[in-house]
Amino acid sequence: IDIIGLTACAIAIKRFLPLTKRNNAESSLVYFKDTNFKYLYTSAVVSTLGLFMPYTHLPKYAQLHGVSTGGAIIILSIMGISSACGRVLIGYAADVFGKLAMLMLCMVVGGISTLCWIGCTIFPTMMVYGVVYGFFAGGVISLFPTVCAELYGMKKIGSVVGLLYTGTAFGNLLAAPIAGFFHDGTHSYTGPIALAGGLLLSASFFVYMVDPRKQYIPVELPTVERSDCLDKKVALAYVHVTTASAICADSGSNEGGTRINDTSLDGTAICQAKEDTDVDRLL
Repeated sequence: IDIIGLTACAIAIKRFLPLTKRNNAESSLVYFKDTNFKYLYTSAVVSTLGLFMPYTHLPKYAQLHGVSTGGAIIILSIMGISSACGRVLIGYAADVFGKLAMLMLCMVVGGISTLCWIGCTIFPTMMVYGVVYGFFAGGVISLFPTVCAELYGMKKIGSVVGLLYTGTAFGNLLAAPIAGFFHDGTHSYTGPIALAGGLLLSASFFVYMVDPRKQYIPVELPTVERSDCLDKKVALAYVHVTTASAICADSGSNEGGTRINDTSLDGTAICQAKEDTDVDRLL
């Protein structure tokens, strides 16, 4: 449903985009040449593989430890509310302490709290885990675009964030199935929980490797006005033709022929050939 809906939105938006300009900038894939972006992209892939596992499996885990269905739903709801609060409050903290520092902190706390989840076997401790994890997981989700803006500027924020979020697709698609396979194979959530926590801690290392002092600016070619392109060519062709006609008029007044490029030829024929060549080439 998400894929179909997003594809329909993309088609609808593209239909109404202005066609007056053509952007000759290099493909957004050029950012993979930047070491900082490689580290950031890797952190996005690794972190999301662990990030979305608790959202999927915490309710089932709670039920396996004697929590009712209603209680499991409450834990998941509290986690969602805490995540929303974290996205806002951690955003304010990132303006003070630095975006990269807060992104790394959120991954570290999220990973440690997930490892502590192994010992949460009663409803109150699961609630505490849901609040803590949801808060810092929300920070991870919200800080990636702001880090991109800090490293690459607002002008390219759309292409950079869009390219970065292709990495998060791996976590969205694979996190829950991988944890499910682990649980089905071991009949325990210890392995999946340890894997999720380890992935978040590993992702924080890649964030640590990002150096904000290194600025990467891709090469951008000049923008061409599509609507004026043909008019400019026609105007330029007119200038060439007018100039060639003037030369022809002068050469026609000469007796016999004129010497052009040290070769004695008929001036009128040369001018006519010049007109035809210039017009064909430019139009």
